[in-house]
Amino acid sequence: MIEHINNRRFANRATLGKYADIEFDTYMELSGGKEDVLHVATRIHYFEKGEGKPIVLLHGALQNIYTWRNNIGDLASEHRVIAADLMGYGFSDCPDLTYSIEEYTLAMGPFLDVIGAEHCDMIAFGQACAYAADFACFNKERVDKIVMINPGPFTATSFPGAKGIVGSFGGTINKYMKAPFMQKALEDSYFDRTLINQEMVDEYCHNFDDPEHRQTMRLSIANFDDSSVITKLEMLEKPILLISSKDDTIANQDDVESYRGVLRNGFGLELRNCGYFAHEEKPEKVDAAILEFLEKK
Repeated sequence: MIEHINNRRFANRATLGKYADIEFDTYMELSGGKEDVLHVATRIHYFEKGEGKPIVLLHGALQNIYTWRNNIGDLASEHRVIAADLMGYGFSDCPDLTYSIEEYTLAMGPFLDVIGAEHCDMIAFGQACAYAADFACFNKERVDKIVMINPGPFTATSFPGAKGIVGSFGGTINKYMKAPFMQKALEDSYFDRTLINQEMVDEYCHNFDDPEHRQTMRLSIANFDDSSVITKLEMLEKPILLISSKDDTIANQDDVESYRGVLRNGFGLELRNCGYFAHEEKPEKVDAAILEFLEKK
């Protein structure tokens, strides 16, 4: 039987994406406080669509490129859009790292090289806003504009019952990421709960099927410290659009304001009747604002 292809379900399908083999050097801590160079060779899964100037989409904690399912089509009408699964997420590999902001930043340059994006604009959500900002601070010639959606860390208080996700022993993360917890987490994150369906619950639960990915996702949360990134942002003169949600009960508004307060060339959009996942819940408004911002001279 011939079936219609539902493009909104493409993003979490490994067979429809591409893979970039990247390499970079970082440091590993040895006994006695010494450090040694660690060479990392890993594989990044990504999906791309459209032609034109590249836009790189970076998802937040405990997500993958599925979160951009409602945005890629509109953005790709005028740009080459690349949505990447971060290291340790989705269908990307899980190298033996600490999953710090620095390591995500170091991986980004080689990734852009492999996909042929000499320079780009970046759109980031949640924790990934720090990755985009840190990369731009050290690679000013490669990033032109940045869009930040509800920036800040994922914390144990973000979702009721999520303390085990970031605890010292990450094994408990699996029991939290079953359908009942995910359903409740999405309900807490959305202003309009009628938008939540079983497909969304199932897709987000799939993130936690693999034990290696559970461990690396936990590390990326536990080892997240954006204090130095916010300090560096004060020196970054690039145009940055910060999108926030007035009715969001998940993001720590103090964290959002800490980013907003240091932007030297910042623009803002505050959405109403919208929760934490602004780009999922209000994709038309978010995409329109992004395209308007990117077209500004």
